[in-house]
Amino acid sequence: MMKAQCQNPLFNVAEIKVSYQPKYKACERPKISQSKDAYDVLINNWDQDKLQLCEQFYVLFMKQDKLIDVFLTVISREQRVEFSHISLFLAIYHQWQKNHWIEAIPITRRKLMASSKIRSTATYHKCIRELVELNIIRYLPSYHPKGSRIYFNTGILD
Repeated sequence: MMKAQCQNPLFNVAEIKVSYQPKYKACERPKISQSKDAYDVLINNWDQDKLQLCEQFYVLFMKQDKLIDVFLTVISREQRVEFSHISLFLAIYHQWQKNHWIEAIPITRRKLMASSKIRSTATYHKCIRELVELNIIRYLPSYHPKGSRIYFNTGILD
């Protein structure tokens, strides 16, 4: 499955990172607390003769977008859902994204707990169990060092 996705031209993206070191101190830099501040700094300092302004955007495929929408709908109706469930869902979703949207998401408890900021293994297992009960994910535990597998229940998207 992953080879097929790598061959798909939608997954081939070239990136260029440009950075520079200013000659003034950090305390002299403008304070940026929201995206509008960053935009204002860019526009005020942008030299049109030297650099072309290009807007950047990301495409989120409808399947993934709908998954988040369904998840938010399900949790809005559930009394037992807490912040730890949402955080764990987003950590799993992030792993799915990092693994190029493959069906079986390889996970380890340690990585998911770290990225979801869950400190207790009991809370982690409770949240996994309840996400399974809510029919959001399918969890295949493993004691192998390579980790377990999680599948998003795509049946809820229909």
